[in-house]
Amino acid sequence: MSRISLEQRRESYLDIGCTLLEESYHSAVPNAGLALSQVKLADVADRCGVTKGALYHLWGSQEQYWDDLLSYLVRTNTLFGATELRAAFTEMYQENGPPPTVRKFANAIFDSLSTSQAFVHNVSLFSYLADQEVHDSFVAEFEGSIALETPILEAVISETNRKLVEPHTLVELIVAMSALLQGLCLQRRLGEERTTDLVTQGEGRLTLFAAGVEALILSYTEPQDPTANQTVHPTDTPGVLEVALDFGSGEPS
Repeated sequence: MSRISLEQRRESYLDIGCTLLEESYHSAVPNAGLALSQVKLADVADRCGVTKGALYHLWGSQEQYWDDLLSYLVRTNTLFGATELRAAFTEMYQENGPPPTVRKFANAIFDSLSTSQAFVHNVSLFSYLADQEVHDSFVAEFEGSIALETPILEAVISETNRKLVEPHTLVELIVAMSALLQGLCLQRRLGEERTTDLVTQGEGRLTLFAAGVEALILSYTEPQDPTANQTVHPTDTPGVLEVALDFGSGEPS
C-alpha cells in the first residue's frame, strides 16, 4: 500500500476543516459570523483521529491553518449560501400554479438567506478582502450572479413594457439589489423587528427586500413605447418570460 503524501494529508485536514465550518453554520454556535474562527485545530485532529501535534507538524500555528483553509475555500470554490439560494429558486419553480412574481422571488430569497448561517459566514469573509485570492473569488462570484440574473431582469423589464433609463446598466441594478440584500440580512441578524414586513392592502406578503427590489426596478427603468419591438429572451430559465412585477407597468403613485 502506497503511503499518503504530505500534500495529501494537508488536503485531507483542510477538507475536514471545510466540513467543520459547514457544520458550524448549520448549528446555533456563538459568534457564527466569525467564520474561520469556528474551526479549531484540536477539533480537526479529533475528527481525523490524530494528535493535535500531528497537525502542528504541518502548520506552525492555528492562524497558519486558517490562512491555508481560507485559500483552500477559495481554490475549491466553496461558496457559502449558494446551496440555500439554489434551493429557494428550485422550490419556487416546482410549485404548482402560476410562475412566481418578482415579489415572491424576492420574498423567498430574503427568507432563505436572512436565516442562513452560511450567508453570515459569506459576509464575514469581506474582512479578508485584502487577501487577493478572496478578492478575486468575490469578483468571480459576482460575475456569476450577473450571468444568472441578467436574463431574468431583462425578461422582467421587457414583460412589464419598460426599458432601462440611460446611461444606467443592468450591472448597476444588480449591484444595488445585492447591497440591499446583504444589508437587510445583516439587520435581521441584529433583530427580527428591524426588518418587519410592510403592511399591504390585500396584495400579499411584502418583505422590505421585495419592496426595495420593486422600487429599484422602477427607479432604473421607464415606460417604453408599447408598439416597439420586444427583445426575444432566452427560455432556458423555466418560466422566465412569464415573470411579472406585482406593481404592473405603470408609474408609482
